[in-house]
Amino acid sequence: MSDPFDTGVVTVMFTDVEGSTDLTRRLGDEAARRTIENHKLIVREALAEHGGREIDSIGDGFMITFLSTRRAITCAVAINKSLEAHGREHPDESVRVRIGLNVGEVLERGGHPFGAAVNATQRVASHAKGGQIFVSEPVRHLAGTIPDVAFRDRGRFTLKGFSERWRLYEVVYAPPKEKAPPKPKPTREPAARRRRQLLLGALAAGIGVLALAAFVLLRGGTTTLDRVAPNSVGIIDSGSGNIVGEIRVGRSPVDIAFGEEPRRLWVANLDVGTISEIDPDSRKLVDTFNAGNRPRGIAAGEGAVWVANGFTNQLFVFDPVLETVNETIDDMSGARDVAVGRGGVWVANVTDNAVVRIDPGTHEREQVAPGTAVALGANAVWIASGTRLTRFNPTTRKQVGRPVTLRFLANQLAVGADGTVWITHTSDDAVSRVNPDGRSETIEDVGNDPTGIAVGEGSVWVASSLGRALVQIDAESGKVERQIPLGSSPEAVIVADGLVWVTTQASA
Repeated sequence: MSDPFDTGVVTVMFTDVEGSTDLTRRLGDEAARRTIENHKLIVREALAEHGGREIDSIGDGFMITFLSTRRAITCAVAINKSLEAHGREHPDESVRVRIGLNVGEVLERGGHPFGAAVNATQRVASHAKGGQIFVSEPVRHLAGTIPDVAFRDRGRFTLKGFSERWRLYEVVYAPPKEKAPPKPKPTREPAARRRRQLLLGALAAGIGVLALAAFVLLRGGTTTLDRVAPNSVGIIDSGSGNIVGEIRVGRSPVDIAFGEEPRRLWVANLDVGTISEIDPDSRKLVDTFNAGNRPRGIAAGEGAVWVANGFTNQLFVFDPVLETVNETIDDMSGARDVAVGRGGVWVANVTDNAVVRIDPGTHEREQVAPGTAVALGANAVWIASGTRLTRFNPTTRKQVGRPVTLRFLANQLAVGADGTVWITHTSDDAVSRVNPDGRSETIEDVGNDPTGIAVGEGSVWVASSLGRALVQIDAESGKVERQIPLGSSPEAVIVADGLVWVTTQASA
């Protein structure tokens, strides 16, 4: 009996190095091999950061899928920008990649998608030149507005194997900002004028200090910020919605977790391969540790901090007392989402589309079910795969009840104290609520590209990554209460100690 097919709507990307056959002649065998390998490393780093799932590495090209169309586009832009920067630093290793994107329903068996949507993507990529990103019309429409990205209509093209001509668009992105020219040195002023200006400046500074002191007293000793800097953890007062602090961490913080022993917040910093330790009482960075190559997911509990590294397909077990990685669990293909509790460590491997349970004592593994996201509730493990949400008994690992079919593809999950499950739909700017009785509803227009989600303090908190804001939803009514501008792109969010903690990255 043949394996059953899975179906789902995904965004497909194909990449291909322009003039790769000429590299060996131009550089020689060893240099050409090194150039291609460095190019693959750059592409895979972008995939890890943007949630891409590597399906195949075909020669010097890639086949990749994304659950989010906009993340696929921002990933393509990031690939080209990184390759351009690498080429400037290493001219001998400069390569140009043609990229094509298409979206549609695909068939999948054994983790490999196929069908008309996949074939069309290859044809779209073939019309691009090195350094260009071409997308199909459906991708253009689903993308909506992306900061610093525009779409140039390139007309209609004939795609081999398709009878109708396809309209294609080129993705055009803003070049890196040039440094401003140095300011001219001021001319020397008369001494009397300089003394007068110094006196006025001192008076103004004194008035400013008094005003700030009065403000702090009126606020009960708490200052507020108007934004959160990139590569930081922002601290939000759950009642007022004010930004009451920020803690600088590593570059591209992608996930955050809270642990009781020791009582700490832990942050996974993707670009620099580190985890940051934060004291929630002092709201200060305690220390930074190496934790693999590209940590994507993090959770704390059962005497360890568990760090998912989808780039190297490993799960790192960090000992917070000894402050070192004491074990590495291999063969975790595309490890991203981690949850700890209910007697196990639950890891969602997006490449394999599988949720695995790790025994926290023996580190033995057990595959539970297909899935790309996982969260824990009261005596329940919730797993999302595509548009399907399923509940499992954490002890028996058996399915409980019938799966819930969601309107859109699931990205991240969070479970409230009452057992309600909340799901972000990144590509569709929406959040779903699944009640304990199985009834579900969808809340649309929830920010731009919602990613991380958390429940606490009577609200649901959603990171609107492209909207550069934190969205607050009333947990009872399901109504969007407010959007809190952050100024940077939020990625992950958690509620702890009555405060909301959100990781922020540089805006796309």
